[in-house]
Amino acid sequence: MLKSDSSQIVDDRSLYNQSVKRYTLNADRLAASYEYLYKASSDTLAFEVPATEQSAYVTIPLKPMLDAVNRSKATKFMIRYGDHLYSVGLDDIDMNGLASSLIADSKNISLVFRLEKVPAGTFSPFEQKLKTMGMQSVTSLMDVRVTAIVSSNYSNAKALSVPGEYTVRTTSSLNSAQTSAARLDLSYYDAAYLPTKVSTVGSYTI
Repeated sequence: MLKSDSSQIVDDRSLYNQSVKRYTLNADRLAASYEYLYKASSDTLAFEVPATEQSAYVTIPLKPMLDAVNRSKATKFMIRYGDHLYSVGLDDIDMNGLASSLIADSKNISLVFRLEKVPAGTFSPFEQKLKTMGMQSVTSLMDVRVTAIVSSNYSNAKALSVPGEYTVRTTSSLNSAQTSAARLDLSYYDAAYLPTKVSTVGSYTI
């Protein structure tokens, strides 16, 4: 687990125009961490964003991640943000193809992870529609995006389609047979089912 002191922190605006902090991970610290994990026969490195933030906005240099996945295909990167976790397998990101498509050296490319709690009321018609269908939201909507940038040019980010795993915990009492994660399908303005596993850990439902 990397804490926020492993990053450079600057003020920025979020996807929903909220005032947030942007965390840029230190390349040397990232490389050393993945090398340590490899020697320890472990595969997941996590970075923690304080739960008090409006958004988990994290920039990660590509080169250390490329080196890590070249050592082990099982390597993962995870963001912990309060009660939320989001992880991706580095082998699921076409890093070499990314360098070619962006016409840039991997040393000049960064991946940008954004997890933002959608402000209340943003999708009110959608949430009302779900209620009329007998559905009730348990946790707030989370906007999750992964992009790539060259030389810190955030205005020209390339959206990536990467399989990932999203985990959220709640103290709400839930019937696992009636609970699932869902994706907001903006094309049809409906809830699309996501493969879901529900479990209990202590007082939390995961």
